[in-house]
Amino acid sequence: MENDEKDRLDMLSHVWDFEKKDEDSQAALERLEEDLAAEKRDNAEKAARIYQLEGYVMSQHEEGFHKGLCQATHYFNFDVGDGRFNIDEDVYEGSVMAVEDIPVAGQQKPTASPED
Repeated sequence: MENDEKDRLDMLSHVWDFEKKDEDSQAALERLEEDLAAEKRDNAEKAARIYQLEGYVMSQHEEGFHKGLCQATHYFNFDVGDGRFNIDEDVYEGSVMAVEDIPVAGQQKPTASPED
């Protein structure tokens, strides 16, 4: 009978150990989930800031283009309203083409796949 009681106490001890480990694991999981949520918020804020800065860079680029165009108009006496001047185009390999069609160094524009 003593062995049965000892075995029962050992089993209870193991159960309590597992329950404690389970509680510790749950607490650790909750901390990790809180950390993950904080990182996601931080990343969302950073992405919003990057988007804002991209817009600023583009507006500065466009303002610089228009400033250069106005100076060229002044110095070379031509009509700035001429439709040939377009900020969305650039000269590439001797041809004027849309900026988005100009390949970036080391990259090629994706081509349509047969499924498209």
